Amino acid sequence: MDKISTKNNLVSLIYNDLSLREELALRNELNTNDELAYELEMLRDAKNALPKVLFNPSESVLDRIMAYSRQSAHQPHF
Repeated sequence: MDKISTKNNLVSLIYNDLSLREELALRNELNTNDELAYELEMLRDAKNALPKVLFNPSESVLDRIMAYSRQSAHQPHF
């Protein structure tokens, strides 16, 4: 695995966003690569340190999103 895609895969693993095959391959790599396992631990710690926020958009924002969706649904897509 190359370094950038491996780091992306670690983030995807943390957020449960890997296919079963990708997860198994990454977990196998983690069992044999202490540096990678340490990187995963650091990323998990960073995720846990993020503030727990919930976003509740206002009713007007939701109305604008829905209006845009209705409008764009009638336009041809190329």
